[in-house]
Amino acid sequence: MTKRDTTPPTPQSGKEVAKKTNSATFQKSKLSPAYWRERVFRPTYGTGADRREVLEFWARIQHAGRREAIGLSTNDREAGSRIAARLYARVKSAGWTVALAEFAPDRNTAKGVPTVGEVIEAASKSADIGANSLRGYVVCFRKLAADAYGVRATANRFDYRNGGLAAWRKRVDSIRLDKLTPKRIQAALDRRVEAAKGNPLAERKARITAASTLRQAKALFSPDRKLPFEKTPNPFAGVTVKVGTPPKYVSTVKAGDLMRAAKTDLATNHPEAYKVFLLALGAGLRAAEIDNLQWQQIDAAANTIRVMTTATFETKTESSEREVFVDAGLIAELDKFRAAATSLYVLESERQPKPGAAVASYRAETTFNTLKKWLRANGITGHKPIHTLRKEFGSLVTESADIFTASRQLGHASIALTATYYAENRRRVAPQIGAMLNPPAEPAKKKTAKKGKAAK
Repeated sequence: MTKRDTTPPTPQSGKEVAKKTNSATFQKSKLSPAYWRERVFRPTYGTGADRREVLEFWARIQHAGRREAIGLSTNDREAGSRIAARLYARVKSAGWTVALAEFAPDRNTAKGVPTVGEVIEAASKSADIGANSLRGYVVCFRKLAADAYGVRATANRFDYRNGGLAAWRKRVDSIRLDKLTPKRIQAALDRRVEAAKGNPLAERKARITAASTLRQAKALFSPDRKLPFEKTPNPFAGVTVKVGTPPKYVSTVKAGDLMRAAKTDLATNHPEAYKVFLLALGAGLRAAEIDNLQWQQIDAAANTIRVMTTATFETKTESSEREVFVDAGLIAELDKFRAAATSLYVLESERQPKPGAAVASYRAETTFNTLKKWLRANGITGHKPIHTLRKEFGSLVTESADIFTASRQLGHASIALTATYYAENRRRVAPQIGAMLNPPAEPAKKKTAKKGKAAK
């Protein structure tokens, strides 16, 4: 048995956490996980009522006159106690330098490694990232960094009015990049998927969400970014999320019935929601495109709607800038509201656009919520009911024309994206082999009587 440690704690040792409360524990060997079970702890940060606890367990180890607090890369106490026992054994047998290199490689931090916040700041100066894309990349990067490093999110994490959001961001932005190892990132993503196990539909959604989050966060580390740091470890190297083949969109919408119901219920009672409905189902526009659409972008003579970057709006991608051909009846229905317009925008709203806002928002948020509620009451119960209308538009175009036309109308970056996620070509066409092999017999020619015989 090892002798009880009598070294007095230092002011930084966190004596409240390390206080020994069970005298029986004193007799257990430091080489045993049982010794560490009550000694591993979660560090806290912040002050007063805003004090937070991280998810990851840590251990304090003292050997050869040196005391260190070391992260154990797990949020499970039992696993943490086993790691702490192995770590202590390694410290005793090989010394601090070797043990830390194996168990806490981030301690050997090279000068010049940036923090999360510094990466975000440098990426924001890149000319090849649009404001909307950058916002999405940053949100996903911070979320993954927080999950991987164990920054616990509380209710006030979204409280931007009273500083809760700013405090959470400050904490996440202070994380050094070399601490966000691919192992930690992968574990954070795996936990998301694991939480949905047992429900195939929920698991598929969790995988899709995790893959999307990873893809956007990785975009900040594209070689095109050319981040100006001496050393920039890529925390996403080798990290993957298996999604499988996404399901094709299968229409469950009776477009004609829904359109007539919308004209009856929405046109008079909720005209702004009716406009959104028409533009989503009749033109396949995204919510942000509808929110920022101006009357001058609707050409009644050519029956087209031009989706384009404006002073207050940037399209999702370059391919999103497009000219959508629509039915003359849609233009006529929208024109009924043009005379009463009070601004340049098709959707009326008291809120002004905020193109540079840190948090994305819609001018017509209330209108969108009204339409969502109506759509769910009328049988469209998906997670994004307005986006379902856009998918239905793509499906209808594919059915009546082809996948290439649908891709252009939807503003997709590639035809493959359209074919994979949105529209299914329902027409079944095959070469008429049977007709080629067995052509129909030519009709028999009628015999015409000669004039002389006919006279007889």
